[in-house]
This record gives sequence, structure tokens and C-alpha cells, in this order.
Amino acid sequence: MSGSDYSSEVQLIKNPLRRRMVFIAGHLCLFLGLIAIVIPILPTTPFLILAAACYARTSAPFYNWLLNNRYFGKYIRQWRNEECIPVRAKIFSIAMLVVTMGSSIVLFVRPWTLRILLASIGVAVIIYILSFPSTPKRKVKT
Repeated sequence: MSGSDYSSEVQLIKNPLRRRMVFIAGHLCLFLGLIAIVIPILPTTPFLILAAACYARTSAPFYNWLLNNRYFGKYIRQWRNEECIPVRAKIFSIAMLVVTMGSSIVLFVRPWTLRILLASIGVAVIIYILSFPSTPKRKVKT
């Protein structure tokens, strides 16, 4: 495997049934994070962070794979180490949100009440995304 080895951070759950349940929850969170890429109402990063947390308790190979993933790993490591969302990720997230929700509001939703509700949700999600810092709060060695 290429990339860093984060196996020392993994603390496996001893109970086999509980470990299996948390492992499945990690897969579910990863799946929801992937879906959230194209459905802007769902936040991508929290699901990926939850998946990483689940894998850190159940599987060193999956934890390493996720943190070293070329698409998601950088964001998970940056959030974990610096508690920030890069400007590029914010721009992409907001752009996807505006395109998908905007097209839904204009093309598919007819009642004005639902249009206003969707627009309000979109604005709230944008405000939430913008509420996170873009630069690290503290310097941490990676």
C-alpha cells in the first residue's frame, strides 16, 4: 500500500459482534458520503469522518485505505489535524449545491412553498459550510 501507515491509531473493539456492527456502520457512512457528493443536502465530510472513526475501531486496512485515498484522504486528514475545510472544497461543495438545488427548484418543483423550503435549506447548508475555518486553527504535524 502506498501512503502513510495509520495502523498505530487503530484501537480495535474487542467484542466481535459490536466490532462487526461498527464496521458495517463505517461502510454505511462511507456510502452516504459518496452519495452526498451528488446530493448537496447531505454533508459529505461528516459522513467520511464518521466512516474513518468506525474504521479506526474495526479495521486497520480500511482505516489506512480511507486516510490514504486520493480523493477523500486529504480532507479527512486535514479536518482531523487542523479542523478546517479547504477553500477549494468549500467552493466545490457550494457550487454543487447551487447547481443541483437550483436546477431542482427551477425545473422540477412547482409549489412555491416547496421552492422556498428548498432554497432555505440550501442557504442554511451554505452558511454551515462557510462557518468552518479555511485555515488551520493550530499547527499540527502530520
